[in-house]
Amino acid sequence: MIMHRLILYIVLCLLPFSYGGNNSKHSEITAIPDLTVEEGSDALNIQNGVSYFSNVPVSGYIISHYNNSALKEKNGYINGIQEGTSLSWFENGTMNSKRFYVNGEKDGTHYGWYSDGSKRFEYNFTNGVNTGIHYEWYQNGSIAKKTVYKNGIEEQVQAWRDNGKLYINYVVKNGVIYGMNNSHLCYTLKNEKGEYAKK
Repeated sequence: MIMHRLILYIVLCLLPFSYGGNNSKHSEITAIPDLTVEEGSDALNIQNGVSYFSNVPVSGYIISHYNNSALKEKNGYINGIQEGTSLSWFENGTMNSKRFYVNGEKDGTHYGWYSDGSKRFEYNFTNGVNTGIHYEWYQNGSIAKKTVYKNGIEEQVQAWRDNGKLYINYVVKNGVIYGMNNSHLCYTLKNEKGEYAKK
């Protein structure tokens, strides 16, 4: 009997550590009900940041489609607040982005791709706050930007032109920028369609 209690105690003590990975809350499985609501539905509305379907907070997935019926977005919700995995696709079916939310806040690692499947970005969040290293890439695979955050504050930024030339390289200490930050990129990587957009 004592031996059984000892084994049970050891198992219970080790249980919290068995959920490995990145220590992010999104690694815990959130049970999203198997309910889907189309984004354009007349019964769907948002009040004070909460999504309602027929006046009931959404617990399920809000989805949207392209004109050709291809799936465009699928976002999980619990009690009207974004939760769990948020996915988006290009019209050709290639994945556009994969993001995670906990109680409406960005959490964990967020990924983005170009329409050909090449990497576009990789960002990290904890409770909606930028953290760790954020990367952005050009469509040809070369790195475009690397930003280091600590508790939501930029600590270091490096950026390269599409020819590989470093044009931004600075650190931030006590709110002051030290280093090279006097050039502008000809293209922005912020286009959600995964296309270059000239400034």
